[in-house]
Amino acid sequence: MQTQAQWIDLYKREKNIESDYKLGLHWGFGTAEMAQLRRGSRKLPLAKKIMIAQALSLDPLQVFISCEYYKAREEEKEFLKTEYFKSVMKTYNVAVPMGFYKKRRFNNN
Repeated sequence: MQTQAQWIDLYKREKNIESDYKLGLHWGFGTAEMAQLRRGSRKLPLAKKIMIAQALSLDPLQVFISCEYYKAREEEKEFLKTEYFKSVMKTYNVAVPMGFYKKRRFNNN
């Protein structure tokens, strides 16, 4: 799963934007706000997450979950992983084999 900074980089690459400064102008943010987004001390607004998902032709749920995964409680992480991978499978339109989402798949057991 990607971090917020990695999603920003993917969006910049897709839109051919060279710098965080130019992305800030594109989104209406200043340089300080862009630095905070990159560090993770500020969350990406919901609308920007949807813009990233649309630009990359992804399900917005993938962006939402992966941005929140690293800050989630330990007992919630397994659920978030499962939902993330379900969303990925929908995006790629692949038939999921029976039992794919069993816990053992994610724990290397």
